[in-house]
Amino acid sequence: GNDAFRIEGNRLLVNDSGDLLYQSREIPIATGAYHNIAFGSEGNAFGWGRNDEGQINIPAQLGQIRALASGFEHSLALVIEGSVYSWGSNNHGQGNVPGNLGSLSAVSAGAWHSMALRTDGRVVAWGINNWGQRTVPAGLDSVIAIAAGALHSLALKSDGRVVAWGQNTHLQVTVPAGL
Repeated sequence: GNDAFRIEGNRLLVNDSGDLLYQSREIPIATGAYHNIAFGSEGNAFGWGRNDEGQINIPAQLGQIRALASGFEHSLALVIEGSVYSWGSNNHGQGNVPGNLGSLSAVSAGAWHSMALRTDGRVVAWGINNWGQRTVPAGLDSVIAIAAGALHSLALKSDGRVVAWGQNTHLQVTVPAGL
């Protein structure tokens, strides 16, 4: 029917209609420049689209997925137990997941950089830094959400403020007043 699925944030919610029961299950899904990845409720993995760097060759050892992210030619998965896995291109270090990240709540992937949000509200970034996109602003804390653009990064703080850094050639890190 019309309510077979809906998108909330970066998750696809699928409606499993029964006789008298309504259940929904979250399916992690992400899209990169020319590829897509998704995990079904049974733990089965799907990758489709361009695969010249192995970005849809999902590692077999992944467990239950909490979040997915896709960059230009790489993909990330945050699993329930807290590890981050990366596959695909690593030509700028975007796949070199730092050790000892601590407890994480989210991941995001830019063109050639990657980010993770720690449960303590701090952000960790790795990969290319030619525009400062992985140079997390000093003192940035109380973050509740992250997003990586191609060459810039964003963080949403618990007080509602958006913090942006990285390439600003198109004013993409000039946060509008009043936002």
